[in-house]
Amino acid sequence: MVHMASTNTLIQTMVPDRLRGRVMALHVMMFMGMAPFGSFCAGAFAGTVGAPITVASGAILCLLGAGTFLSRLNRLRLAG
Repeated sequence: MVHMASTNTLIQTMVPDRLRGRVMALHVMMFMGMAPFGSFCAGAFAGTVGAPITVASGAILCLLGAGTFLSRLNRLRLAG
């Protein structure tokens, strides 16, 4: 939730007013539109290695993504 709120805030503050609607539409389309593909990949992975490993792998990827986002957050704030 923190990532989604931060990303939304950063996008809306960094994008020029005349492009904000278009950029937000693209952002939402990519965010919501990619969920079925991620679910398909997770299901295929779970079918191969099992659900516990799939969930643990997803958690590790989420933590790595959150850490990367956190490490770059100050630079993103300064750019906006």
